[in-house]
Amino acid sequence: MVSKGLIILLCVFAVYSEISEDEGVWVLTDSNFEEALNLQPNILVEFYAPWCGHCKSLAPEYAKAAKKLLLNDPPIHIAKVDATVNTELAQRFSVNGYPTLKYFINKEPNDYTGGRTEDTITSWILKRSGPSVKVVDCACDIDNQVDANKVTALLIAGQDSSEGVVFDTVSKSIDGVGFIQCTSNDCAEKYGTSMPSLILFKKFDERRVDFAGSLTSSEVSAFINKNKVPSVIEFNQDAIELIFRDSNPVVFLFSVDFEPYQEWFTNLSKEYKGVLLFCRAEVASTDNGRLGQFLGLKPEAQPTALILDPKKELAKYRLDKELTEQNLRSFIENWKSNTLTSFMKSQEIPADPFDNGVRIVVAKNFEDVVMDKKKDVLLEFYAPWCGHCKSLAPEYEKLAQQLKSVNTVVIAKMDATENEVKGQEIKGFPTIRFFPANNKKGVEFDGERNAEGLLEFIKKNSYYEIAVNKVDL
Repeated sequence: MVSKGLIILLCVFAVYSEISEDEGVWVLTDSNFEEALNLQPNILVEFYAPWCGHCKSLAPEYAKAAKKLLLNDPPIHIAKVDATVNTELAQRFSVNGYPTLKYFINKEPNDYTGGRTEDTITSWILKRSGPSVKVVDCACDIDNQVDANKVTALLIAGQDSSEGVVFDTVSKSIDGVGFIQCTSNDCAEKYGTSMPSLILFKKFDERRVDFAGSLTSSEVSAFINKNKVPSVIEFNQDAIELIFRDSNPVVFLFSVDFEPYQEWFTNLSKEYKGVLLFCRAEVASTDNGRLGQFLGLKPEAQPTALILDPKKELAKYRLDKELTEQNLRSFIENWKSNTLTSFMKSQEIPADPFDNGVRIVVAKNFEDVVMDKKKDVLLEFYAPWCGHCKSLAPEYEKLAQQLKSVNTVVIAKMDATENEVKGQEIKGFPTIRFFPANNKKGVEFDGERNAEGLLEFIKKNSYYEIAVNKVDL
């Protein structure tokens, strides 16, 4: 006779077998999503599109995190959903961009707030799946734990000590670091220290850093955050998160050949550790080329340096002298003393100011065209690669033709990847803003993205009365 337990096990296995894996990641669909949540109610799910560049960049890190999490006891699964195929799930969870990551807690969706690298994904999930600190009572248990992480914080202190409470609190606020507490004296003997003490182990730079301050939350957090980053980082996904997600100011050194600058750049990075990140990059490569475009830096400008400050609305400062140790040190000191002037990107004013009837705006003529108090101006901030912008283009050009004879209205566009204007924050493409003659602060467009919807919006918000006959083009 078949036991009840075996029947239940077979049922569970039957459900599990319907969920395929891709490099350790569960592949979910409209039909097996609920089964996955029944098996693991707390789960991270990536909603992606096969053609999405950001999704392709995330894929290898997501797969490495998945494999690492499967080694946990018990194993933890993460999943992905092709939102272009499984449209019911995409609609149900309001997926409007790619990738969208949701962390389900007891089957209820929550926004994922972690990073996009193996280490940050792993540590973020582990903190929400159990204790954020691994507590061991023997020095022999530590080596494997340290080897599993790029950065490991080891506290040697008693089980119920106040230092342990502080350590546990700090562990919940820092991603990308493994946290271990050893409660026995043999740990202190092994590492040549005493109880309580804190050591940071790293797989880069100096391999061990001993904490010398007071074991308070603020000092421990500052110590770990300061030392968890390599002295000089390369521009990659890790760097993107450190700079843009964590809002750390950074000095970039751009050069095809880093070797002539490596020694003194590394020395400066140690001198200013905790003040600035130091990052090396090369504009001509594909990934760094996008960075160069964002910063307004051409390959021919190399070698050079630039400071980017996310805490000041991504303010950019260029080194306008030869790239030497002394010049870069002076450049950093001037940034620290707030004596540098930031710059904003602009294309040159085009010889032909119109493109299919649409006025071309660049940063250099934004004030003259858009801020003209005698004109109602509709401005599209676009990106050349944006699919939604390309879809809008014929409707936008149709609108420009419809209003061609109305001399109080300007239909304009600006490539927001090549031009920046102070006070104009762009969070997505296309962004459409109307600047009527009596309100140059601008009004966000919120209608239908077609000629009719745009025209209706202009009529509703314009300062000057508009009378125009519709034309079909």
